[in-house]
Amino acid sequence: MESVGNTPEFKLAPNIIVTPPVNEVLGDPLQAAQIWPEIANADPLFADQIQRRTEQSESIQSVIDQLEDPTVTLQEAVESGGVEETQATNFYEALSDLLEDDEYKRLTLYLPVEYIPEASWLPENPSLNKALRRFKEAYMLAWRDLLGVHDVRANFVDGDVLELEHRDTDPLRVVKAAHITPFLIERGLIAETEVNSWFNSIDDPVLWQSLSEGLGAYHGEDITDYNPRPQTASTSSATTTSRHRWLMEERLEKHVISGAEQVADGLLNGDLTPERLHKKLSSDTYRAEEVFVEGVYRAVEASLIAGNRDRAAELYAVYEEKLAMLWEGADPRLRERLASTARRYHQMHLTPSASIDDQPITTPSLETPWSENLPHMADAVEHLKQVTAEMASNTELNRLFYPVVLMGGSRLKGYGEDRSDIDIEIFVKPGVPESDRERIRELMSTVLGSSRRYELTEFWLEDTNEGQLQIRDFADFDRHTADSCSNHLLFGAAWVGDEPVIAELQAKVLPAYFYDNSNRQLHLEKLEQDALQYRLMHKGYARHFPLAARPDWTRSSAVDGDSLFWDAGYRRLATKLFIDTIFLPKLEKPEN
Repeated sequence: MESVGNTPEFKLAPNIIVTPPVNEVLGDPLQAAQIWPEIANADPLFADQIQRRTEQSESIQSVIDQLEDPTVTLQEAVESGGVEETQATNFYEALSDLLEDDEYKRLTLYLPVEYIPEASWLPENPSLNKALRRFKEAYMLAWRDLLGVHDVRANFVDGDVLELEHRDTDPLRVVKAAHITPFLIERGLIAETEVNSWFNSIDDPVLWQSLSEGLGAYHGEDITDYNPRPQTASTSSATTTSRHRWLMEERLEKHVISGAEQVADGLLNGDLTPERLHKKLSSDTYRAEEVFVEGVYRAVEASLIAGNRDRAAELYAVYEEKLAMLWEGADPRLRERLASTARRYHQMHLTPSASIDDQPITTPSLETPWSENLPHMADAVEHLKQVTAEMASNTELNRLFYPVVLMGGSRLKGYGEDRSDIDIEIFVKPGVPESDRERIRELMSTVLGSSRRYELTEFWLEDTNEGQLQIRDFADFDRHTADSCSNHLLFGAAWVGDEPVIAELQAKVLPAYFYDNSNRQLHLEKLEQDALQYRLMHKGYARHFPLAARPDWTRSSAVDGDSLFWDAGYRRLATKLFIDTIFLPKLEKPEN
């Protein structure tokens, strides 16, 4: 057998390329027609739907981009002249188009409350007035429909959802639409008396619980006043290697954050002078420098949220020089912490010192197009180019795999750190027996090498009668084996490999997700989880952006108040991502 992972004489073939995530291609009807010409020629709705979504995106994104301060309402922006009435009209018409489509009504969960008009807003402009009436009706209809939808609660809390094979019960569920009910009451879109009248007729225990939590938090009451019906969480203690690593990171982070909160409290109430702070952290404080960096940041952030910008600037100025000095000799964890807070200080418009500006701080984009983050992953990109070239040239590898790798994960999406794993997926050729699974993983482990942190997943392909390729679903669950509902990996990752093979796989594998079938809603929700939830909501956003002010009631544990789901800045970003990435053209499959 040829050697694997040891080809020093290898020269990169000219047809090894990198293409952007497919969700970016679906933002351009011309590019989509190039990849799927048969579909585009046979069904004009294909290009029409892509063009319509592109126009909707432009109308919505143009207004969001003008509302840089996420706490400013669109009504305020229109009335002050910051947003033109014509733009606002197009914005609400485009949102109504989406919300009136059953497939995209989940945008209701993420739309910033600042964009939801009050019932009393009746502008004189007839076009805007009409658009607002239509939007309010579309929004409320979508919201009422979502009151019947149970989501996995952890998706909105910390993303800690056990793999299927490790669950011994169904995970906790929530009706997240019920948690946002108080916002609608405040906007005058629904009366609280109407909501209260529902309780006697609700048969759904999860809806009962969720409405109780939302109203209880809003009124600052103990939710037991509503006699919520408890649910039982999974008690499985089984962990995979990656999950164990993640849990360890979470424990370490909690220690740092706990210390940082004490530091921030001391700085804000005046108990900690620079001298006292140094003394406090000099005694056996776990990761003392990280605690210091995060503690100062949290004190600055709290001052800004409270509206005291002068106090925030004063606190930053006191510790600016010390923060700059910490870069020298910092270990990877501390450098990540310093870079993260530096990005957030920039977002706050606090001017860091030249010494901090001189540090190699990358500023990736959390918005699409995600392909703009590929330059920050240059080493991994070049390595995977060589891996796919070897997959093409090595006899055994070529027998088992297509010479293509998908590269995704938090770093591509902009919120991962340099130490974060890179998610990669490979395509196993049709006809490869399941008995080769261990050999496949052994070979890929060798060719990938042990010096990089990759998380490998396999797509096993099989031929169809129509000349297409479909993803094989196995009866036994394996976390390293993707199934046909893993479409978020196919659409949200960059493609690396042999150019004609990439074209073949995209043309033969992906059209299955455009045709209407019983799994279509699940496919869309997978895109939502990947782009908006997972680590972005739970940690990724906070690495890059300061938190915005939000109502105190949303900090209640009853509505998962520690989650960034409630942050106005996160919701602004989530709306942008929803518009650009939660989309699949919908076609009727032709009859044979």
